[in-house]
Amino acid sequence: MKPAHRKRRSYATAIFIAGVLSALLAISAAAQGFNGNRSWLIFIFLIANLCFYIALFAAYTLQSQSASKQADILSNLQKRMDQYLAQVGQKKEQVVEAKEQLSAQVFAQKILPSQEQQFESLEKVTEHILTGIAREFNVVQALFFVKKSKTDLFELQGRYAYFSEENPHDFMEGEGLSGQVAKTQTVLNVSEIPEGYITVLSGLGKGYPKQLLIIPTLWNGQCNGVLELASFEVFSEETVKLFTDISPILGESLHNFLKKK
Repeated sequence: MKPAHRKRRSYATAIFIAGVLSALLAISAAAQGFNGNRSWLIFIFLIANLCFYIALFAAYTLQSQSASKQADILSNLQKRMDQYLAQVGQKKEQVVEAKEQLSAQVFAQKILPSQEQQFESLEKVTEHILTGIAREFNVVQALFFVKKSKTDLFELQGRYAYFSEENPHDFMEGEGLSGQVAKTQTVLNVSEIPEGYITVLSGLGKGYPKQLLIIPTLWNGQCNGVLELASFEVFSEETVKLFTDISPILGESLHNFLKKK
């Protein structure tokens, strides 16, 4: 029982006891007889006192009932408010999810070839995608590996601003960082790459990116390609989320192009 209910019960008990005592005193005065005006005055006082306590008890009872009804009304209003806020929260989550999906679709339209663009080779398609990504983010170097259906080997098909004395090594699923990404089908954000691991050359000289983002492209539950993006700037959580959302879109686009060949 709540403290407020206990307090009201204590008041009711006190009123009831006072009324009982007044009644007992009135009965005792009546039993002793009414000798003189003083006895009558005492009796009248006790009866009036009893009536007062009865009226007070009745008023308290009505007030308690009214307070109880108000508490029930407030409780129902609170429940309805909680239900309303829960529905509003669900709608907000749905709106946020819709915005994220829309963002992935918009980004995909920017980097993927349009229907009017026709590419004769897989190399041209992958390099078009890498170039589009580089425009949107501060990517200084990028590679695109595609899985061969006959050998299950991920072979290099597209590159962006890549320079090295030797070509990147192809890999199988599970081999190296890119192979692990293909196996887990999860975007990997690698920070603090060892110096010399990736080399970028430009007219300004030589640089060594410190950030690497490895992205799987997914189709029908399988990884059919892997992208490696190098940058001097940190890839944010929002960027990782965006590439996670766009991964199936890239995989479907890659699948559709390979199916035509």
